[in-house]
Amino acid sequence: MFFIFVLGLAAPATIDAVGKARAGQRALENAADAVRVSDADLAERELTTALQELRGASNALDSWLTWPARTVPGTSRQYKAASAIVRSAELLANAGSGPLGVLRAQPGGFALRNGAFDLGALTRAGEALTAATPAAQEARRAIENAPSGWLLPPLESARAEAADEVTGAADAIVKGAAGLRAAPTLLGSDGPKRYIVLHSNLAELRGTGGILSYYTLIEADAGQLRLLPESGRTARDLPRPSEVGVKPPQWYMDTWGRYNPLNTWQNINMTTDFPTAADIFVQTASAKFGPIDGAIQIDPYGLSALLKLSGPVSVPGWPEPITSSNIPKIAQHDMYVRFEEIEPRDAFGENLISAVFGKFITSNLQPRLSSLQGLGDAVGQGHLKVYSTNDAVQQELARAEIDGGLHTDGATDVLGVFNQNAGANKLDWFLRRSIRYEVRPGPNDTAFGILTVTLRNEAPSSGLPQYILGPNTNGIAAGENRTILTVIRPRGSRLLAANTGGKSSLATIDQDKDLLAHQIRLSVPPGESETVEMIFILDPAVLNHYRLTLVTQPTVAVDDCRLLIERIPASRLPRACL
Repeated sequence: MFFIFVLGLAAPATIDAVGKARAGQRALENAADAVRVSDADLAERELTTALQELRGASNALDSWLTWPARTVPGTSRQYKAASAIVRSAELLANAGSGPLGVLRAQPGGFALRNGAFDLGALTRAGEALTAATPAAQEARRAIENAPSGWLLPPLESARAEAADEVTGAADAIVKGAAGLRAAPTLLGSDGPKRYIVLHSNLAELRGTGGILSYYTLIEADAGQLRLLPESGRTARDLPRPSEVGVKPPQWYMDTWGRYNPLNTWQNINMTTDFPTAADIFVQTASAKFGPIDGAIQIDPYGLSALLKLSGPVSVPGWPEPITSSNIPKIAQHDMYVRFEEIEPRDAFGENLISAVFGKFITSNLQPRLSSLQGLGDAVGQGHLKVYSTNDAVQQELARAEIDGGLHTDGATDVLGVFNQNAGANKLDWFLRRSIRYEVRPGPNDTAFGILTVTLRNEAPSSGLPQYILGPNTNGIAAGENRTILTVIRPRGSRLLAANTGGKSSLATIDQDKDLLAHQIRLSVPPGESETVEMIFILDPAVLNHYRLTLVTQPTVAVDDCRLLIERIPASRLPRACL
């Protein structure tokens, strides 16, 4: 990412800096590859080389020979950007001691032996990443504060590439450290912990993912995991929250109370904030089973990530092994085709989630960090969420962003597009979403956000069981996808207009935790599409500093998501941004 640093200068110092920066980049890339395959010795050698080369590049850029580039108008901005790129890379190389310490904590990768984790190794790994966090955060600040705009094209692209790489690596270190700090307590370092595990079915969407069909319980004690015998169907076997005196926050009842969530398990997680829904799960389950210390929500893509590590399972009633490849389709579509009667279907669903978790927590695994990428992706995409009743642990889970919370710190703009199935069917298996968001400067120091969401229903109108296609609710035809489109926005934005199919539509303005939740009811016939356009006036803060946070909903198919952020004209920016 470092190939041209100073505007057209042929000074030896500049040429020397470019060469050293390139060498440092290559060494950093080699070190990252070595970490992924758990080769600690190679990673250490490459990090040492990277630091030497990057320090040399920094010294070359600071030499007296580059004085003209630092002082001459028009080139000083180029020099500052180049220096920030090298400085951020040097800091990131320093932060590499954290991942290296993780490898040293447990050579060969984290091990799960006979269902038990080594809590000492997890603690040492957490300490190593925590020690590296300040350098990682400083690296991120260095590249974020580097000048942008009015740069030569090669330097502009180098800055953008460095920003992506440094920010991604720094976030991984910061979030990984928080997750590892939480792990020992989660795994029962201070006494046994019990968790309710809830299966989320994305074929019938809800705010935190999909409806929660089945549950099981697991226990963690001193690192040892154990599958408990309690399992079943949520709506059938667990009490209603209203029956055990659960009291959600007032904003939750103001927004979601109209869907009767305290008496309908399928609607508890219409909120997009998992910790709020999880607290209701835990309180309700505790009334039946005694103290429950947290909740885990996992959908078939999360189960797929576990099966990639532990291997296939066999489940009574299914003719073939269930693997990481076929479990999403089996659990969200095929089981409803094969088992049209509710009792055998429920038995299979309960056995499936218990089999996958049972196989994983009794396995002997020692995956390299590269093998854990699938699990990390599942967490990052919202397919696996974890909540703890321990406040300190929950804070770490929030820092690691594996708690499914609404994390918008530092954002001047927030966007989340969610679908809530209103047809009591499994048609979201066929739902495909296209999301386009444009930000444009407007007159008189304003800016507009224009959101266009196209929903395509690829379901047939016949040929599948009624449980999948419907009609399961009055007034809805077979194959018709009736949905509540929920759009999450920051409090500083204001809705100007909402149109469906080119006609004005009613959008409610509700609250989801600390954010706005605009809701529009839609109906998409089988084989057809519907498009919604919403226009917002944005918070004036975006004119000084634009930072967008996307709040994502896990879905069966990956969204076609496009962002167009039109540059605010330089004449409209404060001098501090130039």
